[in-house]
Amino acid sequence: MEREKEELQDVIRDYIKCDQNQSNHWLRRFYRCFIDGSYEHHNSGYEGYKKNVVFIHSLKDYPTDKMRYNKTRTRIISLFADFLDVEFVNISRTIIHNVIVKEFGDLLEFFNQQLIDDFFGLTEETIDDYFTRELLTIKSGGVWNVKR
Repeated sequence: MEREKEELQDVIRDYIKCDQNQSNHWLRRFYRCFIDGSYEHHNSGYEGYKKNVVFIHSLKDYPTDKMRYNKTRTRIISLFADFLDVEFVNISRTIIHNVIVKEFGDLLEFFNQQLIDDFFGLTEETIDDYFTRELLTIKSGGVWNVKR
């Protein structure tokens, strides 16, 4: 378990050292595969993708932008932890959480925003009329912005 914890720390440190806007780092590429159902080590595959689409459709049921943002942020953090559970099998969620918080520090919300952008970027084609009429983006800092 300690070896895998160190490997996770190394992966996070490597990601932080590279350009944080780098969407091509393997960590983000594999995460995108995980959320679109094509990650080979993840057995829920297409079912997981469908759950993500259902989640996106459910966002219109929340009356405020802040509620939609908070639900999305919670979902993204959970999905990323699920991905790391698959990638680093012998590490508990508590250790994953502690490593992420410690290593990212002040960059954590910026990273969360990148994961949110990845999530919406991969599921954009499935968004119904409510969302296609108003292209949704999420700004850092917990503000839901609707482009018109």
